[in-house]
Amino acid sequence: MLQWDDYSIHDLVALDQRDEHVKYMTKTLTAFKAVEKIYELKKERDQEAMTEHGIILSFLKKLSYTFELLRIKYLFNPSDRLKIDKSDSGFVNFYEISQLETDLLRKKDKAVFQDKGYILKERILSHLLEKQTDPEELLAEMATNAYQKGLIRENLFLFFNEGELIFQKNGNPNRRKYLYYWACYDKKSNMPYIYLLDFEQDAQEEALHESKDAFDAFVKVIRSEGSRAPAVGIVAMAIDQRLESVHPKMLKRICIGPLYSQSFSVNLPEETEQLFQAGDNGRKFAFHLTEQFVFSVGQTIIKDQKILGNLLTEKRVRERFYIPKATDVDEYSVYNELEGQKASLIRKTVVMPYKLHQHRQNLYNGFKIISFSRDGIINGL
Repeated sequence: MLQWDDYSIHDLVALDQRDEHVKYMTKTLTAFKAVEKIYELKKERDQEAMTEHGIILSFLKKLSYTFELLRIKYLFNPSDRLKIDKSDSGFVNFYEISQLETDLLRKKDKAVFQDKGYILKERILSHLLEKQTDPEELLAEMATNAYQKGLIRENLFLFFNEGELIFQKNGNPNRRKYLYYWACYDKKSNMPYIYLLDFEQDAQEEALHESKDAFDAFVKVIRSEGSRAPAVGIVAMAIDQRLESVHPKMLKRICIGPLYSQSFSVNLPEETEQLFQAGDNGRKFAFHLTEQFVFSVGQTIIKDQKILGNLLTEKRVRERFYIPKATDVDEYSVYNELEGQKASLIRKTVVMPYKLHQHRQNLYNGFKIISFSRDGIINGL
């Protein structure tokens, strides 16, 4: 079990000044909007994967909404500052997501939220006309009011974000076929992850899309194993082990990040640091997206021997997941990454401003490189 010290609490760095806070949020939200645009285009162009791109886009919008709400929370806060992970993920520290969860519970306990937005606007306007100075206290109160109003669980990206179960057509009468998706904000890496699970269920068991009890038991296991981000193959194997009638056929995980910026990142990877030495001074950031897959290539029947010896045995069906051997890949570094994630396949993408992309030279080999311009044009998709 993870202890407090295992989390990246040492990276909990508060942004000191308001202008630093604004600069960080501007860069981050710009990067999110660029990635949203990419998936909007993918959804339009790739009809076969439209459902998948739509799912990813929905979680990206939640992520943007969450960061925008945190921007409002701290914009005029006189005593507290946004905490971010400057050295690894480039995102807010998990402490901020924890505070969102706490504030949601507090708002629920109050039962009725009183929106004071209109009254505060009138008071701010009166102050500006009479004193011609910034009403700092009123602006802080206005921000707090907007933050409380925006605390809507369905719109936020939290530690565990439940998705939906999609029943799919299947020619095998002995199995039902499903897609289930969810997302999490991992406390150890301070990064968001989106999961898509293609799986089959034994037909003799209660159908997940018809039985609330069966579905709740399924989601309980998913929440337990999928609220964090160990190696992607470990998640697939854990689901396979814990749900006897469920057979994972493919698990896809999209890692959103890290987000590197010359403005706020420290301990940059060497390749990213070289990239930032050139290009447009005002827009130097690189946003990583990684797709990790684990595929089943068959099943194995395991016999558990009981106390009475061979007279009583229990058969369990387990998936055989494909993890490439060193001889299956061209580069040893690729093999190490696949082995580390217990993954069948890994695809990496980096998103950056177009002017920075012009100075890339031979950096970021092995990545799909997508750039975007100030007017929203996407290149390299």
